[in-house]
Amino acid sequence: MELIRERSLSFEDLESSEIIDEAFVGRVMERFERSRLSTGAKVSVPYLLLDSHSSVTEKVMKEYTEETRKYYQEQLQGYEKQREEDEEAKLRIEQLRNLHRNVFMRHVHTELGKIWEKKDS
Repeated sequence: MELIRERSLSFEDLESSEIIDEAFVGRVMERFERSRLSTGAKVSVPYLLLDSHSSVTEKVMKEYTEETRKYYQEQLQGYEKQREEDEEAKLRIEQLRNLHRNVFMRHVHTELGKIWEKKDS
């Protein structure tokens, strides 16, 4: 159990983890983009990036073209505006953000498991 605690990572820890480099993020994003939420809906990168630390956002955004990055930034700004204007929208957006983070972190932990498995053998 102690080993699990030592090796587990939260979304907030991503910014300071040495293990999380561009190649790692690339592998995780490849899986994330093919995923679905528990509701069955397709995932959305902007929801994942909402309220993320800038270093995490930068690592994720490097995976995309300039045009796609601009589109995602526009989406993020729209979510921010909706949250400011409407309390009900704020709750819905934050729930969706959390669902996206859960899917993303599931893939992060799968990838971490592969790394730890290699180190342990």
